[in-house]
Amino acid sequence: TIIECTNNIRDVFYYSNDANQNGAVVNLDWEKAFDRANWDLVIKMLQKMGFPSSIINWIMNLYKNIQSICLINGYLTNPFNIERGIRQGCPLSMIMYVIFQEPLYNAIENSTKILPPVIKGKQIKILGYADDTTGFMKDDGSIVEFFNVIKKI
Repeated sequence: TIIECTNNIRDVFYYSNDANQNGAVVNLDWEKAFDRANWDLVIKMLQKMGFPSSIINWIMNLYKNIQSICLINGYLTNPFNIERGIRQGCPLSMIMYVIFQEPLYNAIENSTKILPPVIKGKQIKILGYADDTTGFMKDDGSIVEFFNVIKKI
């Protein structure tokens, strides 16, 4: 939840301060995040995560091959296809966006060049909630690598 995420960020600050650990926190709010979601990638991630094809097909029926119409100054536009993105406000949107972000989060977690602060023997490199991503790094080299990973993905 957002409360857990906020509490984790707060705890990293407090524990790092108490232990006199240097570090950096990078918070990213992805611009037009839900609009940029690539459905081919989402499908691949669902398959990789072991979702049954029946569930994947059910989700795709809700999100693929859809059209929209806009009301502008009292007039309806012609229908147009929605080619990419995740509908904001849809109950599945948060989950679908998290699945879309999974390759990025995995790449950051698996990078040996990104060193997070150690808090009570645990390391937290990255946290995410909806379209907000928070990264924790121990040194300048980790910050550079964090952004290098983002550029690659």
